[in-house]
Amino acid sequence: MKIGAYQFAVGANITENLHVICRGITEAAKQNIRLLVFPECALTEYPPQDIKSSANVNFYELNMAYRKIEKMAKEYDMYILVGTITKEENEFYNSARLITPSEKTKDYHKKLYGDG
Repeated sequence: MKIGAYQFAVGANITENLHVICRGITEAAKQNIRLLVFPECALTEYPPQDIKSSANVNFYELNMAYRKIEKMAKEYDMYILVGTITKEENEFYNSARLITPSEKTKDYHKKLYGDG
């Protein structure tokens, strides 16, 4: 399996981060990468350092970003590991989300944020 890492300057705008991630996925597909790894909080940036709080994350926009990445994973038959913020009930986590070509998304390494 060919593995790639795509480092970039993550910003606080989910849509802008998604555009960079999509570009990275397209570039990786041309190189026959099967697993592409993005940085911690690649979609959302780091709360409270770069955004005020995890509660400020637009989770609707974030879910739309996941859908786009899932579509690309399937299209390019690629596994994509992307850093994000996840929410379960009233808890926020710094998570790594594995998006697979088979549409079975999994969250890994959930580090609890206490800034909610």
